[in-house]
Amino acid sequence: MLKRIGRISFAILLILLMILTIIFVFKTDTKASSDGHVNVVVKNIDGEVVSNKRLEYETDDSWYKLLDENYDLTCNETQYGHFITGIDSITTDIYTNWIWLEVAYLNDGVSYSDEIDFSNYACSDAQTGIDQLELIDNMVLGIVERDNNHQTTIFSDTISTKTTNNYKTFRIVVYILIAIFIVGLIIYGVINNRISKDKITIRKMCILSLMAVILFVQEEALTMLPNIQLTFLLISLFAAIFGIKYSLIIVCIHVILDNVVMGSFTPIVMIPMLIGYTILVIVMNLVKNENLVIKVVCASICSWIYCMLFLFANALWLDIDVHAYFIADIPFEILLVLSTIFTITYLYRPLEKVISREWNKNQIVEDIDQDE
Repeated sequence: MLKRIGRISFAILLILLMILTIIFVFKTDTKASSDGHVNVVVKNIDGEVVSNKRLEYETDDSWYKLLDENYDLTCNETQYGHFITGIDSITTDIYTNWIWLEVAYLNDGVSYSDEIDFSNYACSDAQTGIDQLELIDNMVLGIVERDNNHQTTIFSDTISTKTTNNYKTFRIVVYILIAIFIVGLIIYGVINNRISKDKITIRKMCILSLMAVILFVQEEALTMLPNIQLTFLLISLFAAIFGIKYSLIIVCIHVILDNVVMGSFTPIVMIPMLIGYTILVIVMNLVKNENLVIKVVCASICSWIYCMLFLFANALWLDIDVHAYFIADIPFEILLVLSTIFTITYLYRPLEKVISREWNKNQIVEDIDQDE
């Protein structure tokens, strides 16, 4: 039964992977279907209009090409397309401030006027990146600088400030709780190592370091495949074999290394990663003696919770459209869950034998050393 579920999961996984590969690897910029004109309004964090241009485009032009030709544009190239990090005098570092896109489409039956009245437009946040945004005649693109304190918009003459005193207080409390969690984890490890017979020895440190390297390298090697990884499988194995204390050490090392290398050393990414993997470690340690079906179900639920934690983090810090984020993230959630089901179904038992054998050898050697 479990193997049948694994085979079905693998088949669905391959289909989704092929679809996403076509979308993200072989994608091209969305091209204009005809000639036309568009307006581009750029606002800084203070709500000041840095630039307001009416640009002409031709058939087969794209938004990225148009902006790159008319502005001093700075972008990061990702597997999902160009991510704008700066335009003219506006520069961002993603962590404290960022670029936000807004779009306005002229309503049917309304003639264009240089005096733009947004009551005659259908206005909204852009639901795609700049590469997937279509050039439509007489539309308006807003490129605005935002941070956690300012929700700058082109649709009004004033800045909409979303950070209230209560919101600031809440964010401070979140940071304090995270700091307490990390410090508490360190204190627990130190105290536990002093009073416990199961101390962290050089041999254990070498094994744990090797496991942390394997965990990190496999995830970086599979980065080009969205949410296809062995991370949940390996952490589940670590939790069952090494216990909570040692597994959390590996998790903390992995989270720090991954965010340093990927340039995402920010609470929006680090906090959900740390919390999500901690939940996985605790849950998989609790079910370590259960059958494989229970482990697959628990790991799959943890992988979905992991995705939801990123949604909450983005909603808290970036004030995103939660519904739009959730809908857009569904394929990636499915991929992660199916990847977890497949890898644990087919690889958990073989890897458990190998890792347990090496870990038990270490225990035997340490017991002999202590007797001597």
